[in-house]
Amino acid sequence: MRVLLRLRLAIDSSYKEVAFVAGAIHAVALQGGLDEEAAQDLELAAVEALNNVVEHAHRDCHDVPIDVSVEQAGDRVTVEIVDYGRAADPERFEAPAALEADFDPSDIASLAESGRGIALMRQLLDAVSYAPGPDGNRLRLTKRPTLPA
Repeated sequence: MRVLLRLRLAIDSSYKEVAFVAGAIHAVALQGGLDEEAAQDLELAAVEALNNVVEHAHRDCHDVPIDVSVEQAGDRVTVEIVDYGRAADPERFEAPAALEADFDPSDIASLAESGRGIALMRQLLDAVSYAPGPDGNRLRLTKRPTLPA
């Protein structure tokens, strides 16, 4: 598959940098053929993933960079995030996760503030894959254009 568009960034492990790269991901997604809704889905999933890297994988090592690439090839746009911190459990990315939590809507305070990021990514995207390794932990997020109804 021929790569038509590619952007590579190395960012600091900070929420400020995540906000910067979000705009770049959105722009490449639009240039790569995604409509606005699909570009927003990819951006949201990537921001969720990057925030998780900052908060969890790089919790004790904020001076370690995060490598981000956005690539349009064929009919898809893919974001690859490589972090060099603590690896996540790969099984969490393999098992389907429900986005809806089992909670009492009359007691919104009982709803956990976290824990639904992977389910969100899987719902918004066409493919999500994760592989920890000695050369970094690689998360790939792929979105295809929305087909007309």
